[in-house]
Amino acid sequence: MTICFLNVDLRIESQNDLQILVDELAKHCSLHIHDKNLEGNDFASFSHRSAFDNYEINRIISLFCDSIENLSPKAREIWDSCFTRKLDAGFESGNSPKNFQSVIRADVVKRVADLSASIAITIYPIND
Repeated sequence: MTICFLNVDLRIESQNDLQILVDELAKHCSLHIHDKNLEGNDFASFSHRSAFDNYEINRIISLFCDSIENLSPKAREIWDSCFTRKLDAGFESGNSPKNFQSVIRADVVKRVADLSASIAITIYPIND
C-alpha cells in the first residue's frame, strides 16, 4: 500500500449553538455532522467542496481559511467562541514509499494561527 494524503476536515465544538456558523460554512463546505456530544456541547465537521478538484493540503487548508475569514460578524463571533477549531489532515498509512513528506507552508500555518485554529494530523492504518 502507498502512503497518501487523503483530505482535510474542519472540526468545531462549542458550548454555544453553532447553527449560524454551520449554515454559513455549509455554503462552501460539505457538512459531515452537526450534533450534540455526550457533554452537551454543539459540534460539527466539514470537508471543503472546492477541495475535490485538487487534493493538495495547502490548497485545502487555504480554502477553509478563506471561508472562515469571510464569515459574517455574527458567525465569526460564534467561531471565536468555539473551544475546538481544528483542521484535521488525514493520511492513509502504507509501506511505500520509504519516505513520505507533506509540507504545510509557513504562510498557511500563519493563517490558521491567526484564526486561532489548530492543525491535526490523523494517520489511518492500512486496510487489509
